Amino acid sequence: MDKIDEVLNRVQKLAPAPQLLPRLLRMLSDVDTDLAQIVDVISFDPALTAKLLQICNSPVFRGNTRVNDVSEAVNRLGLKTVYGIVAAVIGVKSVKFTAAPGGKSANEIWRHSVIAAFAAQFLSEDITPDSGLLFTTGLLHEIGQVVITEAFKGRLAPAVPDADKNPRLMVEVERKHYGVDHAELGARLLERWNFSPTMVDCVRFHHEPAGSKDNAALAACVSLGDTLAYGLEQESRGQAILWPESGSSLGILRLAEDDLKRYLERIKENLEFVESMCRLQN
Repeated sequence: MDKIDEVLNRVQKLAPAPQLLPRLLRMLSDVDTDLAQIVDVISFDPALTAKLLQICNSPVFRGNTRVNDVSEAVNRLGLKTVYGIVAAVIGVKSVKFTAAPGGKSANEIWRHSVIAAFAAQFLSEDITPDSGLLFTTGLLHEIGQVVITEAFKGRLAPAVPDADKNPRLMVEVERKHYGVDHAELGARLLERWNFSPTMVDCVRFHHEPAGSKDNAALAACVSLGDTLAYGLEQESRGQAILWPESGSSLGILRLAEDDLKRYLERIKENLEFVESMCRLQN
């Protein structure tokens, strides 16, 4: 047993596998999948359907008439939006935990993950057709931090000052203190949860996308989504925005730093929807 599995096996309390998401992602990527099949899969879960309809009928969407079922939601909002809501409703359960002293809270990790998910999706829409996969990857890319918090309560690594300006420092501290880092742990957990090898690879390399042999461009989208989430957090605190870890990813995707500013503005334009997904943690 390697160190990654050893740490995962130490976790006593972790959310159950979000089994519906890998299935939905496979259906979304299959051109032969009938839309009615996707609607049926979502509708089969009454609690999920109820939450989906609650969000669809919230002021965020301001429809003239109420949405009464999943099929109506898809027709009004589109499959991509409905899938995003479903992924967030399911994904939020995966990052619920009791924060240890000195560690990040579940709310902090979830908010960062939601912003990164939307940013990765916006990037992917311009670069690749895999927007659903990258949105989900963005939601779960920090799941390894949840594992670390649960596995090492009582002896967390010292906080890294200004980690949002240089996340690689956090990775280096994790490797030194725990023998593994959150990207490795998150990737292995998603592997156990039967997510696709592509998604596992993107989580594993979201701090070093050039290290991915087969999915460098997709990993770069997740990495820049992470970067944009940190940028928005810095701006909200009145700080000058830095773009940590962006150089390699920008090169892979043939983008410039000005493009990051454009994507940040796009997040702000959709901030009401983003904030509604962030509030799912509460």
